[in-house]
Amino acid sequence: SMASSAAINLFFGWGFGSFSFLWTLNAVAQGLAWPACAVLLKAWCSGPSMGRYWAGLTFTQTLAMSIMSLSTPSIITHFGWKYLFIVPAFFTIFSWGIFLLVVKESPKFSGSKPDFHHFCEDVLLNGRIWLLCLSDMAVRTILIGIQDWGILFLVEKRGYSLMEASSCHLLFAIGGSVGSLSMGFASDIVFGGERSLVNLIFALGLTLSALGFYLVETVHFYVNGLFLLMLGFFSYGPMCLLGLAVVESTKQRSAGTAGGFNGLLAAMRAGIGGYPLSRVIADFGWDGYSILLVGSGVLMCLFLTLAKFFFSFGKSKELKELKEL
Repeated sequence: SMASSAAINLFFGWGFGSFSFLWTLNAVAQGLAWPACAVLLKAWCSGPSMGRYWAGLTFTQTLAMSIMSLSTPSIITHFGWKYLFIVPAFFTIFSWGIFLLVVKESPKFSGSKPDFHHFCEDVLLNGRIWLLCLSDMAVRTILIGIQDWGILFLVEKRGYSLMEASSCHLLFAIGGSVGSLSMGFASDIVFGGERSLVNLIFALGLTLSALGFYLVETVHFYVNGLFLLMLGFFSYGPMCLLGLAVVESTKQRSAGTAGGFNGLLAAMRAGIGGYPLSRVIADFGWDGYSILLVGSGVLMCLFLTLAKFFFSFGKSKELKELKEL
């Protein structure tokens, strides 16, 4: 997956092939990597300590995006836009080589190899996984809504200049980096691996933050910045931990399948930030936009409450067996 993505980025930079085709192919190549990461972490780091490792994995993604955002102007100025694809490609090839040398095969586990029957039994018929995926859909609706439309909201609704809005919106990314890293450690150290309770607490914080960002109509930079900081903190944290909760809610044999299933739904619901949300803004204005974000937070709290108290991991005999496999 890493080698394929690197090769595609080189094709981007060297101008080979259709951009739309290469873009789609690159998304497929990168999407194939996440289930493998889920399997490795599930195999080597199972237990209450898995949250901090998963948080570290998601934090590196945020860190990489931040580095690229900061370095993009310099790369374009000194080398041209093509090197935006060539430079990451060579870094990916270098990382791939280290990965092959350092990362060993996962430990063997008891149980049969996964097949379609196991997929149906462990994933499709697992009510907890569906509730967690729906919660993930809700949190990504808020995250993408703020990430893609937050600057325009500040410009049109709060009267900010583009520079002021961009500076204020930066706090959303800062809060997200802190939230994704701290949530995994908190779930391990403070809550002893209880992911559902941590997710529910963060969901409540996210809903209240979205409500405050909507109701407190002020042009004060620090007030809006504080709300964006909280929105980033409370949205990136659950996005990190919900993926882990999905993997932990199935058997070892289906860990990669569950991670890929959640990733597939994540890719499908990423389109919420595009045309559907733009139609909401066009038809109902920024009030409709804000109500959608707050409503998504309320639904997330509902789904996580059901997952916590009615589909709690390990309550039934079948779910207890998941820990053994």
